[in-house]
Amino acid sequence: MLNTRERLIEVAAQIFVEKGYAQATTREICLAANTNITSIHYYFGSKKDLYRAIFSEPFKDFPKLLIDTESLLNKTPRDALNEFYRVLLMPFIEKRNRGCRTSGNKNLHFMVHDLIHREQFEPTGLVDDLIIGPAKHIHEPLLQLLCKFLGVQEVSDEMHRLGFAIVGLGFSLVHPQHIVNYYAPNLLAAHNMDLMYDRLVDYALALITSMKGRVN
Repeated sequence: MLNTRERLIEVAAQIFVEKGYAQATTREICLAANTNITSIHYYFGSKKDLYRAIFSEPFKDFPKLLIDTESLLNKTPRDALNEFYRVLLMPFIEKRNRGCRTSGNKNLHFMVHDLIHREQFEPTGLVDDLIIGPAKHIHEPLLQLLCKFLGVQEVSDEMHRLGFAIVGLGFSLVHPQHIVNYYAPNLLAAHNMDLMYDRLVDYALALITSMKGRVN
């Protein structure tokens, strides 16, 4: 059973998804959560802080993503990309291995994705750091690697496009795991993980090779 704080987060997430941040009121959230009208102030401080908590709560138990850029720059492209993918996907793999245990209802994860989608069209400006911050720790180290591998000094749109494509290769295997498991239930089995990383590196190197001469 959810406690009051968890119930407020889950109910608020559903209302924010349906109505948007601006149209949702703290009164209707508290009423829907069957709690005192002052509960949001007590547990979060404000409507804004409740909104931010919705984005951070589902991922609070995820291991922190730490990419050692200097270490990667001293490795061969294959070894660097292998380590990059292992660090990139480690939080998702570890979460799966622990049985995807989360506080509250796991549907909160899906509602957060809906809210992120809504933020693209109705930006509140309240959670930019929670969305962009983690992405910076992925994208910027990778761009440094790509600049080194391709021998370029400046980051162009082509380099950004390549970086997003390389990251997408990895996320496409672990993020929609229910789809992956439906079509290939053994793909993410523990005994296949080393092979998965090797294949991801193969694909990434093919993309990088295809860009040689285009970004100079």
